[in-house]
Amino acid sequence: MLMSLKTILSSTDWIRVTSVLQAFLTPVVAIATVVLGFVTVRIQRSQARAAQQQADTARQQAETARQQAETNRLQYRLAMFEKRMKVFNTTMELLGAIARDARVELDQLFTFIRETRDDVFLFGPEIDEYINEIYRNGVELNTREFTGEHGQEAIARRTELLQWLVEQMGVAKTKFLKYLDFREP
Repeated sequence: MLMSLKTILSSTDWIRVTSVLQAFLTPVVAIATVVLGFVTVRIQRSQARAAQQQADTARQQAETARQQAETNRLQYRLAMFEKRMKVFNTTMELLGAIARDARVELDQLFTFIRETRDDVFLFGPEIDEYINEIYRNGVELNTREFTGEHGQEAIARRTELLQWLVEQMGVAKTKFLKYLDFREP
């Protein structure tokens, strides 16, 4: 049998066999090339979609980060506003009490200075100076009331202090407005 196979193989016209095989393989190679091309195009489109999705995701993340930054900025402004408003309200309460009673008690002044002690961190230096000026003039008004000075000069100074402190109700609004104004972002 080995001999007959050898005879068959040697008698076969290999050139014709390869021609026939080439004729069959050419369409197979062509089909394989088309399939590979189609698969390549699909992969490229898939990669392009993935890249586009990544770009969209990056844009969305950037927008989210921008919105978070804006929210944080507004939350900071609100927190500052509340603390600043407390200092302003305390100032207005003291000035209102002085205007109503035409005098000031030491406990009112101590409450005022205690409640406004954070002003140095919340406002510019002009507000700290202003609060200290109100406190000093309030202390002087209180002291003049209890020292018993009754001369013309003492009454004039007490009147001057009282008038200055009452006028500060309007002045304080102007000074604090710069820090409390929410009309502009």
